[in-house]
Amino acid sequence: MLIILTLHIINRFRKGSELPIDINKIVDRLLMKLKYVIPFLLISFTNGDNKPETLESIRFEIERKSMVLGYIDLQKLYLNETTTYKVQSEFNTKYLIDFKASSKATYVYENGKCTLIEGVGSFYKVKLVKNNRI
Repeated sequence: MLIILTLHIINRFRKGSELPIDINKIVDRLLMKLKYVIPFLLISFTNGDNKPETLESIRFEIERKSMVLGYIDLQKLYLNETTTYKVQSEFNTKYLIDFKASSKATYVYENGKCTLIEGVGSFYKVKLVKNNRI
């Protein structure tokens, strides 16, 4: 806003007319614009439902003979009427050669109906999108 005001004053000097010194009018115009813009921005950036999202998570470790071979992470996220489950796992082992397997899966339920299943692993990639029951 200051850049525009500065350019306007410079243009006035170039044309040879006098500099408008009435700062009160400029401040009043800016306040009138802000009076209408600020409520619009506040309304547009607020969430209408006011239900906070909740996140639950748990981690399991895969052990064999007191050695940790991998893990499984489970997350459950609630947001309004949508529940999202995320599963992430990683497993390291040695059977003739070193072997590492990892996977990520996402399950989305809306109003109790599964709408998305997405999984990516070391050897596969799956994505199912449904609007109805699966």
